[in-house]
Amino acid sequence: MVQIGDMTIQDEAVVLPATALATFSRASGAGNGSVGYTGIGFKPSYVIFIMASNNEPSSSWGFDNAVINTYVQTPENEGAPTSGTWQIEGKGGEGSILYVDVSGAGEINGFISSMDSDGFTIDWTQTGTPGHSCQVKAICFK
Repeated sequence: MVQIGDMTIQDEAVVLPATALATFSRASGAGNGSVGYTGIGFKPSYVIFIMASNNEPSSSWGFDNAVINTYVQTPENEGAPTSGTWQIEGKGGEGSILYVDVSGAGEINGFISSMDSDGFTIDWTQTGTPGHSCQVKAICFK
């Protein structure tokens, strides 16, 4: 047994799930469609996304298991990351990855449509013409 604070864990529960880190980007002109991301080394059960754009203050953190997806996004207030309203979205919303062009020109969003044997597939939607691409880090859990 392992003692953590005032909580005791049985030995077999101490083993943490395998993890992998993936990095990819989504071009602003890529439009709608599904893209498979491979090379993870296992079929993930859960993915945490961290998204940012090199040229804008837009960022989001997403959580996805191919059934339930949600994100938290920085305020979209014309590039002022210290003002505005933080957004939280859930299943049936815009997905687990969201990039909003602060000029209002458009957005890119995505969610996992399937967990695959060596990665996952994201369904992407683009509205308008966002001015920049988004870069994504994915922390995958087996």
